[in-house]
Amino acid sequence: MKKRLTRGEKWLFASPLLLLVFAGAVWQWKELNIPSSEIIVRGDVDRLEFSPDSRRLLVSHDSYTGLYAQEVYDVATRERLSVLGQPSKWPASSRVDSLTWSGDGTRIVGSRRPVDKPVPHPAAVAIWDAQNGGVEANHVFIQADNRWRFGEIKLSPDGKTLMGGGIPPLRYAAATGKPLNKPDASLDKNTFFQSSEELGLSVLFQHNFQPYQGFRVVNSKTKRVVWKPILSGPSGFVWSGDVLCVKDSPPPLISSRGATRLSLWNARTHQNLPATTVASNLNIGTFAIHPKTNKLAYVTYSPAEFEAQRYGSKVVVKDYGTNRELWTYDTSDRLDMGSLQWSPDGKWLAAAGYYDSGCLLYVFDQSGYVRVKRVPINFQIRWSPDSRRLATASLGRDESTKTFINKIEIHRFNDE
Repeated sequence: MKKRLTRGEKWLFASPLLLLVFAGAVWQWKELNIPSSEIIVRGDVDRLEFSPDSRRLLVSHDSYTGLYAQEVYDVATRERLSVLGQPSKWPASSRVDSLTWSGDGTRIVGSRRPVDKPVPHPAAVAIWDAQNGGVEANHVFIQADNRWRFGEIKLSPDGKTLMGGGIPPLRYAAATGKPLNKPDASLDKNTFFQSSEELGLSVLFQHNFQPYQGFRVVNSKTKRVVWKPILSGPSGFVWSGDVLCVKDSPPPLISSRGATRLSLWNARTHQNLPATTVASNLNIGTFAIHPKTNKLAYVTYSPAEFEAQRYGSKVVVKDYGTNRELWTYDTSDRLDMGSLQWSPDGKWLAAAGYYDSGCLLYVFDQSGYVRVKRVPINFQIRWSPDSRRLATASLGRDESTKTFINKIEIHRFNDE
């Protein structure tokens, strides 16, 4: 006859299991509640950029009055350090299309695309002192130089040259705005450029869905084509470090190529890497690569379900060197994942999940586990260079003043 356990003995045997369950619940709560701090701005945020040392955050937003503002905040204290001054040659309603920090973090470069309507404005570039927001340089370019619309405008390491897109890449004297070279006038005005100074290569991309046309990589000096993959309908690309990834989305009239695929190429060795192809009933949405860890992340979805307003999708992460799938994450119905961004160290993947009435923030760890899930955010997601901070913005309303505000959250990762 078996001896019946007493209540105390039952608790004794059950306590380790209960402790594990409790510890797991606490661990999961902790992982899903990454600490964060807030910065409130009155306006719609359209740009977030960390300084090279990750200690300051550049915020670009409008004020719902047609005016735009660019402000610099201290990440630790959340105090506003400076407001970038209004360039004298820019209309007050000018929207800054490109903002980049100089390599040493002392200056900020902004550019404005040319505008034809309702009031024509030529392309322009300004340089600000990052500490006090003062305008150091202010240049307006004539119509022939309006290729500034292609790509980010950066400052050379010595601070003397403005560098932009083009074949060859455009160069202007930072102090005077004087052109140091001429763009190739024979190129189509709708061609998008991206160049690598280190590799001496440039991407030329025309989003025109012409079979086997519209995408090529050339030597920036000689213009010789070094890579031109066979594509039915190039619809986007990502260039990160030495690796170039281009998405091929065949138009409906071209069925020979089948499903969407991602073609990868090592721009340093000029070697093709294993391509990624999905099933014929699926499409690839956004994608991101991390060359240091050989990781490729992309989103798949069903066009038929999307048209029926069922926005379910899947996040897939794979090792593109071995073409091995690492993990996947299936979203719930009516949630479309997008805006994928790797942290610089490759340990985290941030994504925005779009649904009927807003946007969710997801952050995955290296195993595909959801570490952050918050609502709501807008489309702005930005990692700090040291991978310890992730800045996001969400739209809200100040009930005391009955005005819209944006809450910028700075999520803290890898804190010791």
